[in-house]
Amino acid sequence: MRDRGEPVYLCQDTDIRSPWSQQGSEARANQFAADLLMPEFMFRPRARGRPMTFDSVNELANEFQTSRTASAIRLVQLGSYPAMVACYGVQGRRWHSLGPDVPSQFWPHKELSHDSDAFTLLFGQPKPTRPMIVDADTWIDHRSSDRYTICEH
Repeated sequence: MRDRGEPVYLCQDTDIRSPWSQQGSEARANQFAADLLMPEFMFRPRARGRPMTFDSVNELANEFQTSRTASAIRLVQLGSYPAMVACYGVQGRRWHSLGPDVPSQFWPHKELSHDSDAFTLLFGQPKPTRPMIVDADTWIDHRSSDRYTICEH
């Protein structure tokens, strides 16, 4: 719908392997789906004031009948707090999405820190049950990240 009247775009293998990329026709299709399934005028009031936690994401995913990934990205986009969502595998960071209040130079590390709950979860340890305050440099690759803390969940 958004590319109507534009030259035809074909999805490449790389588009399918990284479906949450932030560029190209696949990203536009993902954004269109988010706008259709979780319209801003409905999502924003339900997200207002909710903490950036798995519980909030699960509740919104259930309410809108969307995936947890799509709901987490939408919460980052439209929620009340500066946030990002990042996806990691054993090979390192696969993708991430920054909220509009997060400076673009704040990138998550390519590799998970051994100090993060995500590391223990990815490598078979018990699932973290609550958000935790951690040093920002556990997650963020920026020269001043050692001066801040973030909430990880």
